[in-house]
Amino acid sequence: MKIRAYGLFLCLLAALALISGNALGEAPGTVVIPEADPAERAGLFANAEVNAMIDENYEAVVRDGWAELRIPLSMHGITEEHFTANSLDAAHKLIDAGYDAYMIGGSVRDLIMGTEAMDYDITTNASNEAIMEVLGDVTFHGIATGHEFAIVHYGDEIVDVASCINIPASYHGIQGVPDFDPDSLYSDNIVADSFQRDLTMNAIYYDVATGDLVDFHGGLHDIREGILDTMLDAKVELDTDPRVAVRAMRFKARYGARFSDRLEAEMRERAPEHVTNCTPKANLVNLRKFYTAGYARDAWETLMDYGAFPALYTPVADLCQSSAYQTYIRSAMEWMDTWHDAGHLQDSDLAMAAILWPAVADLDAESIAEVLEAQSKTIMLFEDIRQKYMALFELEKSLTGSFTDEEAMEMVFQSQFENAYELLLMRGETDKSLEDAIAFWTQARSLAMSDAEATIAA
Repeated sequence: MKIRAYGLFLCLLAALALISGNALGEAPGTVVIPEADPAERAGLFANAEVNAMIDENYEAVVRDGWAELRIPLSMHGITEEHFTANSLDAAHKLIDAGYDAYMIGGSVRDLIMGTEAMDYDITTNASNEAIMEVLGDVTFHGIATGHEFAIVHYGDEIVDVASCINIPASYHGIQGVPDFDPDSLYSDNIVADSFQRDLTMNAIYYDVATGDLVDFHGGLHDIREGILDTMLDAKVELDTDPRVAVRAMRFKARYGARFSDRLEAEMRERAPEHVTNCTPKANLVNLRKFYTAGYARDAWETLMDYGAFPALYTPVADLCQSSAYQTYIRSAMEWMDTWHDAGHLQDSDLAMAAILWPAVADLDAESIAEVLEAQSKTIMLFEDIRQKYMALFELEKSLTGSFTDEEAMEMVFQSQFENAYELLLMRGETDKSLEDAIAFWTQARSLAMSDAEATIAA
């Protein structure tokens, strides 16, 4: 079917939306640990002396609750060139002002693993007031625990800088936890800060002043062995911060790692309880990272394995035991992974749309709104997001109808068409009755893109 051009303005919109793959897409993150030995990046685990240090420290951690391990720069090979210029600028300004500055979290973990670092976060013993005084152009962002961290603006790039957070008050008096003031939100040292990290693999510090790697909880041991573990007894830590449960499942799916015995036992027993104890906003933030980085199928299977998926996605809880629904979701998540691996940007809300579609496919607008309201009790859906889903679901239902040329062109240029088209492709993997609709909209989309590119070239 030949689709007629619908006008210069709409073609330009098509160029913006279609050529990019998705106007609301999110940049893909690091996907998997390369097969290459992590030593290719840092030389860390290929060094017998370092491994001996790691093993000795781990024995002390198990015995005493924590123990400091410092691996000097000469023994691990991670240098400042592995971090961004802007993150180093912020760190060195703090150091020059007399404070400590450590890279922490994802960037250090990924560099140790031999993968490309994505997030550059800094921890410092400077107070929030001192951070503002030293770094100037900062804004503060609050998190669920009541703490704030500074966002330092470098044009389009931002660097997160956090004052050392104190040990959670619920840890006071637990054997192996150092003495601390339970009434203070912040601390002046990274030992205390390390106790509020989620997993040992994310609690390794890079001392910008010396180049040392600093590990208090056996994180290097756990990375080497492919283990995900908490700093303390998992029950204590997850009761204090249930967000750890969601994050632990994400890292398990991302890295193919295994839980420690204590974390495995706690997750088997109480994962659904922990994820529903998280705030809906915290679940939204964490779950957005599950489905658009190339491990969506593994993430879904992990959530299902621990009973967390039906606890989080309550509108489809009753469907989760259906083999047909499981086949559909597995296929949809595999499709998202394939799309990601092909280099296409994705909107994280597409995963939610795919998950909820079987629950809303036969509902009217009022009933769909009720489904979204129910979903928002466990995963926050702000009003603008709900409106986006309403538009997407309405468009999705119409894609199997009949259209004139101009009507079809108008549909292609709607803001939610790309997500609706991708959802149609997902559904088509398990529903062959959609083949004709998929062929029609694939042609319409292709011709619209050609027209847009021709208009821009002219």
